[in-house]
Amino acid sequence: MNLGPIVTRLHAAVEAAKGRGRINRDPAARELWAEEYKRLTRPRDGMRGELCGRAEAHVLRLSLIYALLDSSDCIRPEHLKAAVAFWDYCERSINHIFGGTSGDADRERILSALAAGPLTLTELRRVFSNNRDAEWIKAKMTILVRAGTVITTTKDGDRKGSLPAWALKGGKP
Repeated sequence: MNLGPIVTRLHAAVEAAKGRGRINRDPAARELWAEEYKRLTRPRDGMRGELCGRAEAHVLRLSLIYALLDSSDCIRPEHLKAAVAFWDYCERSINHIFGGTSGDADRERILSALAAGPLTLTELRRVFSNNRDAEWIKAKMTILVRAGTVITTTKDGDRKGSLPAWALKGGKP
């Protein structure tokens, strides 16, 4: 495969980019950026949120790289669209690889245990082989309740009547 023409064009683009000042978006790209910016900055949960954070900054840099590789004096819609398409691919890959995981192993462990049904404080402590104290479990469960992932409920006890417990909201993690 003869890569000579590609290398020549790349070299020319690098030379043209040297010493270049500020690169702005043209009016059409500015309009497109205003639309895409809202989508790129939307909040994302869990691990996706961590890995997709600053999407707008990545897309901005990519659009600039595409404009410079095109030896353009401004960022045009095609540069921005290419950057957004590449970012969308990255985000789909993150979703495929990490799915709904939060990045919090303890949270995932609790949700996995709750998938079998409601659990009491004692049962949740057993999930962690009694290596987590009651206050830690209660704090973690408060966070999950506030996030809307878990609900408070009751469960019939062996010796007592009903005991406070937690369950997955909607029955799924």
